[in-house]
Order: sequence, then C-alpha cells, then structure tokens
Amino acid sequence: MKPIVFYDIPSNMAGNAWSPNTWKTRYCLNYKRLPYTTVWVEFPDIPTLCLHIRAPKTFALPMADHTLPAIFDPNTARVVADSAAIARYLDAAYPSTPRLVSPPASAPLLAAFDAALVGALAPDVLALMVPPIRDGLRPRSAAYFTRSREAHFGVPLEALAPKGSAKRAGHVAALVKTFETVAGWLAAGEGEGRGEGEGEGEERPFFAGDAVSFADVTVAAWLKALRLVLGEDSEVWRAVASVRGGRWARFAAAFEAFEAVDAGTEYVVPDSV
Repeated sequence: MKPIVFYDIPSNMAGNAWSPNTWKTRYCLNYKRLPYTTVWVEFPDIPTLCLHIRAPKTFALPMADHTLPAIFDPNTARVVADSAAIARYLDAAYPSTPRLVSPPASAPLLAAFDAALVGALAPDVLALMVPPIRDGLRPRSAAYFTRSREAHFGVPLEALAPKGSAKRAGHVAALVKTFETVAGWLAAGEGEGRGEGEGEGEERPFFAGDAVSFADVTVAAWLKALRLVLGEDSEVWRAVASVRGGRWARFAAAFEAFEAVDAGTEYVVPDSV
C-alpha cells in the first residue's frame, strides 16, 4: 500500500501540527494505522494547493472557500477534503481497519455532532485561541492569518480576549460550560441496565462505549488544540481539564497513543500554477 498524502498546516509550535480540524484527520489515520506522509502547506498556499489537486470546496470557514485537511490517496487516485468526509472515505476504502463511522447509517448524525460541537465552541474557543495561533505560525502564514481573521472579526486579534480582562474570563467560563454540556452527552446512559455490583456508574471511555468513533475524534482534536495552542499550564486548559473531576483530561490521555506526527515534506507551489 502506498502512503496516503495528508495535507496539514505547519507552525513553530511543539510537534508542528496544531489545527483542530487537521488533527481530526491525523487521529483517524493514526487510529486506523494507515501509512501516510504529511505535506505541510502554508496558509497563503492552501487555495493554490486545493485548485491544483482539485480538492472540493468545503466552505468550512467564512473567510475561505478551501480549507484543510485534505488527502490524496494514490491507491485509489481519490482526493477528499473535510475531516468528516475523509473519515467516511477511509472507512469505505479500508474496511479491514477499525471503523470510525459505525454503522455507516450513523454518518449524518456524526456530521451533525461535528457541526453542533463547532457551533457551540466557536464563539469562545476562537476568541481565546486565535491570537496565540497567530503567534505560533511561521511568518508567511502569520501575516495571512492576521489579515484574514482581523477582517473577519473586525478588531485587532489582541482585542478578542485580552489577558486579565472580564471579557476573557467570560469566554473561559462559557467554554467550560460547553465542555460540561458535552461531558453530559458522553455520560448519558452510563450504568443503565446494570444491577448492583455490575459496574453501575462506570465511566464510558468513548461516546459509543469502548470503541473510538468520529465523535470522539472531533472532541479529542479540540482538546489537543487547546492544550497545544494555549498550553497545559493555561487557565483555559486547567479549567476544561477539571470538568467533572478531570473527565476531559482522562479523555485526552486516551488519545495520546494516536498523536504521532511525521516529519513530512514542505509544499512547493508548482511552476505551472
């Protein structure tokens, strides 16, 4: 099997990989143990790359038609963009690997979960993460990221959630409330149908029980990005990690086995483009 080509966004942060959206695909590839190689694409070059490989528009962000992740599978000559679509494709193309969308009929529900989670997190997580993301990017990407995000938000990035401000405290509190809500989803039904002494109240590892699903990957990717971009010692990560006695810290730890990042290669814009 030839390695799948996985397009990701580089940074100066530890481990290079940082984006919650591309982490979804990296977790999928690592969990399935599929061979792949990363091609690192700077932000200004993403539209060129996507047009060159004929990746479909994702409309994932209001400031960009083309976004990453995307993959090219040389074994099938397929290009797939969007993390949920990639997960479905990997399940279909490599049925002998652990499934992430099971049963296949659950695909619409998992896509809805992904969209609902992003919608719930976005106002607060973006305010908190966007400025340090900019600071962790390489110069070309940082300049592009600053221009596009300040045009979208209408304010300097430093004004989104200034450290020590009541505005920042409000975003942190709202983010914790969202993760408390999601923890409730994860805990729903725990211990049901069990008698005394049969594991009542046992913590379910993942949303579907003992097996990882794309819903778990979605949450794990945001947790990874929070820890990496804001830091394990940040007030944001400490607050999120402490929800329900450390529920999200334990959940994140379960995904450490799937966090390998290869060195990869740098994307070079072709002369013909």
